[in-house]
Formats: sequence, C-alpha cells, structure tokens
Amino acid sequence: MKKFLVKPIFTLIILAISLVSCQEEDLPKANFNTSLVTSIDAAPSHEKVVLSWIKPAQDLPVAYRVSWTPRGETADLATTETSYEISGLEINKDYIFAVQAIYKESVSGKRNIEVTIPDEINFKAFAGSKFVQLQWNSPNRDDLVGYELITSADSQTFQLDKNTTSYVVANLENGTEYSFTLTPKYQNGLGNLIEQAATPGFVEMIFASKDLVNSGESIDFSYNPAFLLNQEIATYSWDFNDGTTDATQDPTHSFSKPGKYEISLEIVDTNGTSYSSTKIIDIVGINWEFAVSTHIKTGTSLRGSDGTLYIGNSAGDFYALNPDGTEKWTLSLGGDIYGGCPVQGSDGTIYITNRNGNLYAISQTGTINWTFATDNANGIWGSAAIATDGTIYINDEKANFYAVNSSGNKIWSYAHGGGTSSPAIATDGTIYFGSKDKNLYALNSDGSLKWNYTTGGSVECSPAIGANGTIYFGASDKIFYAVTSEGTLQWSYNFEVEKTAGTAVIGEDGTIFIGARDEKFYAFNAGGGLKWTKDGFGRFIFVTATLDANGYLYVGDERGDLYALNQENGDTLWKIDTGKIFSSPTIGENGNLFIGTLIDSNSAPTARFLSIYGATDALADSSWPTARGNKNQTGRNP
Repeated sequence: MKKFLVKPIFTLIILAISLVSCQEEDLPKANFNTSLVTSIDAAPSHEKVVLSWIKPAQDLPVAYRVSWTPRGETADLATTETSYEISGLEINKDYIFAVQAIYKESVSGKRNIEVTIPDEINFKAFAGSKFVQLQWNSPNRDDLVGYELITSADSQTFQLDKNTTSYVVANLENGTEYSFTLTPKYQNGLGNLIEQAATPGFVEMIFASKDLVNSGESIDFSYNPAFLLNQEIATYSWDFNDGTTDATQDPTHSFSKPGKYEISLEIVDTNGTSYSSTKIIDIVGINWEFAVSTHIKTGTSLRGSDGTLYIGNSAGDFYALNPDGTEKWTLSLGGDIYGGCPVQGSDGTIYITNRNGNLYAISQTGTINWTFATDNANGIWGSAAIATDGTIYINDEKANFYAVNSSGNKIWSYAHGGGTSSPAIATDGTIYFGSKDKNLYALNSDGSLKWNYTTGGSVECSPAIGANGTIYFGASDKIFYAVTSEGTLQWSYNFEVEKTAGTAVIGEDGTIFIGARDEKFYAFNAGGGLKWTKDGFGRFIFVTATLDANGYLYVGDERGDLYALNQENGDTLWKIDTGKIFSSPTIGENGNLFIGTLIDSNSAPTARFLSIYGATDALADSSWPTARGNKNQTGRNP
C-alpha cells in the first residue's frame, strides 16, 4: 500500500504516441523491419488502465510484451490477446505504456502511449468548528467494494460501503490539525491510500482547488458544507470579479487575464438568512509585451525610481518605457548592449555600457549627458557599478578596469588580463571583479591592488557579496568559489560537467543560488553544503535569478520558460512560456515582474520585453538578491 497526497487534477492527458526502438536483455534484438502493432489505446480510470491494441498489419507475432514505466514492469501475453488491464497505479502520475510484437527471431520496436492516471475520487476535507466533513466521488471501477477511512483522532478506523461518499468526524479540538486517509477497497484487495488534513476552527465558506494558476487554467470552487452544517442552502451567488457570475454550488471557472482577483460568494439558507465571504486568487500570465528589433541578452532591465523601465538590445537600442508598456523614448547607441544592465545613480542618472567600448550617462528624459570612451574596440560586455561616493567602475575586454567620476572623467585605471565580469562593491569600498587571466581581483578605492585569488579558469561571471563579506563566483574550470574578504578560499564546489552561467544571488537566510550550464539550478547553504538542486531546465541557464521577500526565486532558461521556485526546496510555484530567455527578471510593484527575450525564428520574429503578473513580493532584503545587488543595480551591497 502506497501513501501519497491528493493534488486535484481532473483532466486526463494523453500526451503523445511515439515510436521508439528498444533492446530488452531477454528479447531478441529489436528490428524496425518487423511489423509493429498497428495502434495502441488506453482507457484509464482510478488507479487502473486498460490497454488495447490492433495486431500488426502484415506479420503474425508469436507473443506480445507489455511494459510500463516508471515502475519498469513487464507482462508477456499470448498472441491471441489484444488488451491488458494494469491496476495498482498511482493517481496524478504520468506513465508510459508500450506494446511490442515478439517474433521468432526478432522483436518489433515499441508502440508507446503516455497517460496520466486520473484522480476520480477527489477526496476533500472541509474543516468546521470542532468537526471535519469529508467528501469524495465514487471512482469508475466495477470492482469497488467499499472504503477504509482512518482518522488521526484516537486512531479511529471506519469501514464504509461503496455507496458512501461523505462522512463527518466530530468531537475534535479546534486549532489541532487532523489527518484523514481514505483507501478504496477492491475485490482483489486495498488500493492506494489518499490523505488529506484539516484543522477545525474558523470555517472558511469558499474552497478552491488552487489559489494560484496560469491564465486559462481551470479552478474548481466549492461552497464549504461545514460552514453551515446540516443547514440547507437555497441559493448560491458567485462573483468572479471578471464580469462573470455563477449560481451553482460548485462551479469551475478559468480567468483569461492575469492578476489578483477577489472572489465572492453569497449564500441564502432556507430561512432567508444570507451569508457572504471572499477569497483571493492569483492568475499568472503576461500583462503586456513590447516588441524590440532584436535580442535582449544577458542583462536585466532597470525599473527606475519613477517606475520607468529601461532595457537595451543587441542592436544598440536603449529604450525607456512607461509602466503600461508604451514607449517613452529610445536612443540608438550603435553598439551591442550585451550583458550590460542599466544602472541608476542617486541623482536619477541612468548609466549603460555597450560593445562600442563606451559608458553613457543618460538623463531620465533621454538626453545623453556625457560619454566616456575606453580605448577598447571589443567594447564592454558587463555592467557599471556605482560606489556610495558616486564613482563609477567599469571593466573592458582589453584588460583595463576604470574608475570614472560623475562628470565622465577618468580617475584611474588598472590593467589586468581582460574580461566580461561586472564589478561588485563591498560595504568597505573594496571593488571585486573577475578576469580572463583566471583571477578574481580585489582593488582598493584608489585603484591599488588589495589581493587577487587565482582559479583554474577564466572568471567571466560577476561576483556576488554575502552579508559577512564572502565573495561568491564561478569560473570556466567548472568550479564555484566562496572566497573570504581577505582572499582565502572558504569552500568550493565542482560542477564537473559545465561551468556556472550567471551571477549568484543570496537569500535572506544566507542561502546561495546559482545556475549552471548542466541544465540544473543549485542552492548552497552558507557553509557550502548542497541544499537542493533543480533540473528540467532548457539546454543551459545563461542568466541570474531574482529573489523576492516572500521566499520565491524567479529564473528563466534558453528553452523559453520562466520559473517561480520555492527558495527553501526548489519546488515550482508556477512556470510560464515566454520565449527564449538570456536575461534576468526584474521585480516591480503589485505582483509584477519584467523579462526580455530573444528572437526565435520559429515562433517570435521579434524579441519581446514582457510584463508578467506572477504574484511576486518586493525584492528580498538580503545582501545580494538580484544580478546587480539591489533594485538600482549599482553592483554593491544594499
């Protein structure tokens, strides 16, 4: 008997039917020249599926083999059989079922079908005051004989007949969480148990299957019968706050536009007494998009102090957008803005670099105040950093590191091995940056060398600085480093397969988050221990995550998905298809965030800058919550 939690999914998804080759240890070698079964079909029900297939059109097999994953089980059948029932499957789980035709000297390839086993019971627990009402649906199973219900209240067990679909557990303590397990009983034994939990106390009138979904996804709403136990309701009046209403007890609704919705329900009982309640639902999706001529790469956008959004693209266009996504002004700077994030100084001036080798100081009205030109034809790939005294630091590809004053004049420069790393400034004024000569450099504010730490590869990613002064960075030797403010190694982690792809960010509890080009995202505790990893991203992550104060991180991948992940364990809160991403998210107000995309020749003839409602909170209050350290992107500890 297996235990798992209910996560309501009501739609059967048959994702794909595909042909793959195979070679089983105890079967003859697979041969595409032998005939496959003509087709395969699946009829799933609760914890069970019935497979059926049509025999090969030409050759007559001597047997069939049915296999399924992830359990890795098989069954061999006589050639007269063209259907097979598999039971004991987990609900809401994806399975791949395959049928092969076995011949005397060979075996055909597999004919596959992928099926999600539905939850037909939909077990729910409604908490009331000192009681919990349990409800469920009867599964579509002819072999159902009843249910076994176990409650954590005095470890009571109840045997219920197959026609029972609700039960009230009474005499409970308010404020105490109770667990309830329901196990269907079949003719051949017990099924998988399903568990729910509820805490008696204040009674919510509205129950929702989910309180956060992507736009267009359905939510099942229910009136909580525990709200007025044993009281008949005469009318239901739902208002979804999107112009639609419903008068049924348990409606299903989807929202086409993203945002935060306050759902309301008014009920009237048979005595004429009315009751009302509300519930907040978050709908994730794209608010608006702004088309740009070409790629938005690596850099993150800036949300200025007045709400203006600043972005650059690889054609050298620098845009200022109003908060509603309309264009405010555009400058053509000529050189690719690749990796360069806009930065806002204390006086409101916007600074941006590009691959012409220039640093620009731009007013909020779009006027270029001044330009500082380096002597590097290969340009600047990283962002500027601004110290508390207004000094601006930049790193160019020719191996010069510059300090420039707020008037655009050079204060000093420092020669090194060249690099794309953006500077990071510590609270004591020390400036850190990486170089292609395999060093992380620490400079004093007067341009003198404080120390350098040598790695086994070029240091092209920008460093992040922890609250205790520790510097975190990756190198092309596939190693992620934590170095103290004195320049000694604190700990390191070898990714082995691929190097890190972006700058680390640091959570409020000191957790360090970093993406690597092995299609994984990593979380380390402050001592270097691996906290969790998350895979399933695109080919690699080129970008840096952004952390919010509500405990979530936001990161995109090259495949074209933007994720919201739980900082504690890496679980996905939501995922949205945006188009290919090489830039980092920017957090705005009212639950919104912003991200730039690449041109995709297959689906997106132009790159896009997107405003997305993601139920985000404010930027995390940590030492380095975003690619450039703070909301103004000055490259220093907040």
